Amino acid sequence: VAPAPSPVLSPLPRPSAGVNAAALAARLDAVKRDQLTNVGIAVLDATSGDVLYRAGGTPQAPASTMKILSGLVALDVLGPDTTFATRVVPGASGQIVLVGGGDPLLRSASSDAYPRGPSLQDLATKTAAALKATGATSVTLGYDASRFTGPAWHPAWPDTFRWHVAPITALT
Repeated sequence: VAPAPSPVLSPLPRPSAGVNAAALAARLDAVKRDQLTNVGIAVLDATSGDVLYRAGGTPQAPASTMKILSGLVALDVLGPDTTFATRVVPGASGQIVLVGGGDPLLRSASSDAYPRGPSLQDLATKTAAALKATGATSVTLGYDASRFTGPAWHPAWPDTFRWHVAPITALT
């Protein structure tokens, strides 16, 4: 048995009045769920771990909160300095190949609203300048999305996920 880990942060101060579980339940019960199925809700006190509210009898997958755990595992396994790059490389004669690196920040165009990270527009501009410097006047574009193996879609996911979940691919 491993020893308990040391706290990373100091404990949160406990609110002097505590949480009024009945008031919390009244507010959450008032939320309309008419069009929803399989809703599961659990609210726990972050200090004590006590269950303050629970609705739905069937345990549910934690949905988007799994992204937090996935991110922590990725940081632990890959390290915080790992980046995913999409590159352009020479292909066959007269061809360039867009090689997908699984970059989750790659966008279709630059944006002032979200200035961080590369865009396909930026990559195309840099590639065109590099090709022009070599004297190339015309190329064809190929792509390579083979970085990830396995299915792009989990076979157990229901069809309704197609409205919310992108396929797993090195070129999104």
